[in-house]
Amino acid sequence: MSPARRSWRPRLATASRGLPLRIARASTTTMAAKAWMLTICPAGSLATRSFVSASLIVIRKELTNVKIMPIAGLVVIATSAAKCRTSTAHQRTTLEAGPNLASNPHRESDILSFAAMRQGLETDFGPTVQDVASNGGRDRQVREATLKNRGTTMAELQTFAEDCREILVERHRRGEISRRGMMLALGAMGLAPAVLRGGPALAAAPDVVMANWGGDALKAMTATFGANYEKNVGGKIVMDGTGPSNGKIRAMVEAKAVTWDICDAGSAAIGELGPLGMLEPIDYSVVDKSKTIPQFIYEFGVCNYLFSFVTAWDTTKIKTTPTPADFFDIKKYPGKRMVRKDAQPMLELALMADGVAPDKLYPLDVKRAFAKIASIKEHLLYWENGTQSQELLRNGEVVMGWLWHTRANLLKRETKGRIDWNFNDGVLVSGLWVVPKGAPQVKQAMIALKSFQDPEPQVGLLAALGNGPSNPAANAITPAELQPINPGAEANLAVQAKMNYDWWMKNYAETLIAYRDMISS
Repeated sequence: MSPARRSWRPRLATASRGLPLRIARASTTTMAAKAWMLTICPAGSLATRSFVSASLIVIRKELTNVKIMPIAGLVVIATSAAKCRTSTAHQRTTLEAGPNLASNPHRESDILSFAAMRQGLETDFGPTVQDVASNGGRDRQVREATLKNRGTTMAELQTFAEDCREILVERHRRGEISRRGMMLALGAMGLAPAVLRGGPALAAAPDVVMANWGGDALKAMTATFGANYEKNVGGKIVMDGTGPSNGKIRAMVEAKAVTWDICDAGSAAIGELGPLGMLEPIDYSVVDKSKTIPQFIYEFGVCNYLFSFVTAWDTTKIKTTPTPADFFDIKKYPGKRMVRKDAQPMLELALMADGVAPDKLYPLDVKRAFAKIASIKEHLLYWENGTQSQELLRNGEVVMGWLWHTRANLLKRETKGRIDWNFNDGVLVSGLWVVPKGAPQVKQAMIALKSFQDPEPQVGLLAALGNGPSNPAANAITPAELQPINPGAEANLAVQAKMNYDWWMKNYAETLIAYRDMISS
């Protein structure tokens, strides 16, 4: 018997929580190419089994360059990044986008594998190939080395984009949003792959690879932004859900091995990486400045969606809308308060409570803000992800909290108004698109960013999740019933402070370290 046909005994590897992994030879009688079948035993869900079965798309013929590693209590498999991204359209397409039948020489095995994945995805969610390759976000260590302090590190703080994905999944599972609605919303945030649509054929444009904080984006087969780009430009948006941490972007640029064209990032990215020459300047001869709120236009980044930090309160204990001063007045409203374990934008809330007008906040008086926060420090509870912020208010552990408006709105619905909120004295924040220096498709990335500015998909995202459109023109087509939850609506803009990213880009790292020291002492 030849080595290629030799039976292979199952091997076992142990995950961080004791879950074993079995690797066995897949049957090749119905497949065009030999491949390895990967299954987790015992499996936590059908989706997990289907995902590793679907890895046949990437892991072919042999186990060369395959790594077995524990992530979040599961043993998972990853191939090298170089093997997953090559010059052909099929090989550059990620697992989420499915098999490219036009250019795939192994179509039969891909179809079978992808069908298995689709079946599992009807039930649950599994990791993406890119999630696996990221090794649990290990590449955030560059930033963590600077920001690590007592307690939580930045890697443990959930980003707004990650929380949006989690909210969509929760709403879908509760039956509050359809599967299609969830897919469209994920796509509008850059968390879902594009799917080919019918219609007039356009000349093929280069693929554009977008890095986001995916994971559950594996489930989404229709993308609002991707479909819009494909329809109007003719190319595809290929998704990489590993999470574009600053450390990872920096490592790619320094190694001259950039694989991403667009990243869903924030002020920390343009503040840290822009001055180092690691981001491409946004080409505003292509990207339209008039389609973005002026405060969120930067040399190395442009707004993708809006969200707000707002105050939510328990109406059984607080009868009227509390002000920032009320938030810090324990005598007037006894009980615990809840804030994010981050200086941004806690300092803005503290200064407004101390009498600073919203339009006079910057430059922030850090010492004054710290003194105000210290005055109620023993009454503060801290959240690190959106679910925690909901639970603390829902369970009555706090009487009011400072949290993302999307979570506040969910709480109001869930509690039938017991928890209330509004945009008064909130802080408006922007997500940002950035383009890494040396991206393979810089010119095409700018064209893609221009297509993302169209108002229709942005309004769809607002309807599904509450993320505000970044294009002011979208307000004209936003249904009246959605305006109260739109952070970018004119009436809501008028009562909020607007985060000044210029200040935070210069001061974030040292301010966060000082903030963590202060709340931990």
